[in-house]
Amino acid sequence: MRSSLNSVATVAGESLVPITVTVILGLVFYGWTLFQPHYAGFQIIVGAVSSSIFFLTLRVDRRNAFAVLLVMFVIQIGLVARPPSLFRFTSHLLFAVAFASSLYIFHQVFYLKTAGLRYLHPLVLAAIFALFSLLVSAILILAGKLYHDIEPNRLLFAIETNALNSFVIGLGTGLGIFLLDNGIIKRIRTFLDTAWMALMGIFQRFEKNP
Repeated sequence: MRSSLNSVATVAGESLVPITVTVILGLVFYGWTLFQPHYAGFQIIVGAVSSSIFFLTLRVDRRNAFAVLLVMFVIQIGLVARPPSLFRFTSHLLFAVAFASSLYIFHQVFYLKTAGLRYLHPLVLAAIFALFSLLVSAILILAGKLYHDIEPNRLLFAIETNALNSFVIGLGTGLGIFLLDNGIIKRIRTFLDTAWMALMGIFQRFEKNP
């Protein structure tokens, strides 16, 4: 029980790194509208949370990773998306499956087998995310039910936006994982702790010798 709680705490803590990196990238493209649920950019925040938690869970407990993803999908549908129709629900489900498949393929094919090329992993994950997003868009277009009454320009904009958001989510998640795996976050934290202690020591000496 304690080991499970420790794993949950570790995943929750580490996930803040790729989530933060992805949000920063999202701000570059969308500005502060990124935090408004009714704008396209908000998809980046939702995707960052789901992707980061799922991947980090996949690293430590592959058996339960998909159960965690299912719970997050239910929460997303219930609290964020709230699709008005069955087809809209299906589109959200397809994108969730695409993200999960992207991360699983990345984990099994690239992450575990090309450790020496870790610096390329963020771009690889971003490209896989974008490709799967385009694949889902193609499936939805062929279905002919969601986009049949949308103008071609708006349709192209929707496809490009989904692909861009997916690329940003993949790049941010990949960069965050890269920072964690290479101990960069730990070194930064150690540096900041050392700098803070040194600064506090200066203040204490200053107080003793005014």
